Order: sequence, then structure tokens, then C-alpha cells
Amino acid sequence: MTSLPRPIGVGDDLALRHATPDDADAMGAFLVPTWLDAHRGQIPAELWQRRRDEWSCDVSATAWRRTLDEIDGTPGHPSTVLVAATPGGAVESIGMMTLDGSGTAVIDALYVGAGRRRSGVGRIVLAELAAIAAGDGATSIEVEVLAANTPAREFYERAGGLLAGDRLAHDDGVAIAAVIYRWSEMTGVLQGARP
Repeated sequence: MTSLPRPIGVGDDLALRHATPDDADAMGAFLVPTWLDAHRGQIPAELWQRRRDEWSCDVSATAWRRTLDEIDGTPGHPSTVLVAATPGGAVESIGMMTLDGSGTAVIDALYVGAGRRRSGVGRIVLAELAAIAAGDGATSIEVEVLAANTPAREFYERAGGLLAGDRLAHDDGVAIAAVIYRWSEMTGVLQGARP
């Protein structure tokens, strides 16, 4: 994967950079409450409750550490994980993307903390993932979004993503309606989003 030439400032107190295994604890502490907040009412209540009861910050951190160790230990790994973090290491946004081998980059995750939403951080993370994908030869980018996730859908539409279809996502054996947004030209997601 192409590297960021330097951390990108996304505010006076926030810089975007590649995540390392040392970020795993902060990523787990960020993602669990952010995910639960973002998806409350968007997935079946019993699934949300099960996630709340069983998915701890430590469990999330362990999974991130495993993923980041694998990425760091595998030259040419098809995945990129970015974090926007404060100088003290608190994570405020996570973006993860994987090249699928056919010229498409797939956004696996893009989360922004509640206090940073509508600040431009998400757009910068999306644009940087797209720039990395383009640098690695991708010609399009796509993301799957829960059909009920209106805020995320509006975000991707404002960023130029076109509705490309729908599918059933599966989470812990539960089928959930999802939609796909696609950018067929990388310039569409890059324009106006990078500092």
C-alpha cells in the first residue's frame, strides 16, 4: 500500500496517519462506543444488545492489533488503516480500505467520533483512502452502508458516491439490508476533500 508522505493535519489538534499496532487500544476504546452510538436503531435490537453486551473495548483492541500486525508484517498487504488522532493518541476517526484485486478499493470501515462529525474529518479520511487506492492502481472505490444508516448515506452522497445497488449484509448470522455506493472515477472522491 502507498504510504502517506506525512501526517495530514485535520484540525489544530488532530492528524491523520497510518495506524500501527500501538494504536490498537485507543482504536478499540474509540470504535466500540462509536459503533454502538452510530448503529442504535439501524440494526435489529437483539443484535445491537448482543453487541453491547459482548463486544468490549478490549475485544476490539485485540482484533485491531491482530489486523495491524498482519498488515505491518506482510509486504504489499492489500489493506490500509488510517487513524485521525490527537497528539496524546486519542483516536477520533478510523478509516479502513482493502484493494479487491480487480481495480476496486473497498472501504471496510469509516467512523468519525460524535464530537467530530460534520467537521470535515470524515471527508478527509475518505479522500486520503481514495488517494492511496489510486496510487496503488485502483480505478474505482465502493462502500457498503446499512440501508437504515441515513447519516452515512447522506455523507457518501455529498461526497459524490452513486447508489450502485443493494444487498443483504450479514452480522452475527443476522441479515440486514445494505446499499452500495460507488465512485467509478477516483477524481470524484478526491476533488475538494484533501487539504
